[in-house]
Amino acid sequence: MFKNLSFIYRLIYVSMGTVFNNNVFVYDTIIEAFDRLSQQDESTYKQLRVVMSVGEANIKSYEDRIVSEDYRIPENVQLFASVPQLELLPRATLFVTHAGMNSTSEAIENAVPLICVPIQADQPAVARRVCDELRLGVRLDPLKMTADDVVKAVLEVINNKEYKDNI
Repeated sequence: MFKNLSFIYRLIYVSMGTVFNNNVFVYDTIIEAFDRLSQQDESTYKQLRVVMSVGEANIKSYEDRIVSEDYRIPENVQLFASVPQLELLPRATLFVTHAGMNSTSEAIENAVPLICVPIQADQPAVARRVCDELRLGVRLDPLKMTADDVVKAVLEVINNKEYKDNI
């Protein structure tokens, strides 16, 4: 299903894992950021395609919001309850993740730079290590980040060759 995405578009994969993925405000902020990027004039940003794995409960919530609240998901963003992460990562330009150890290890194995949005457990420590120390991406605070922060982080990571080289 996802095999040709990286050849036509710059694929960005978003997943906040399977355990602590009920923070819809994080997904909302990320969706808003990619909507803003898709509206920029530069063609590079119009070519971004975002695949978001949001979990069963959240996909239902988004479906309900779209119907009842006139909520809109940008054309460049696709929401799924779950996706085959190991199939998507080799095709991704960027991985926006909760920085769980498994997801982070898989991103490193596939040389995909990161934006880490750690929620709890080991995630803050993993995010500090891979972003602040190893410079494999950018770390954002889920309780403080804005859509502008996400836009800035996306542009930094996809335009700064250092992250790709480091990973």
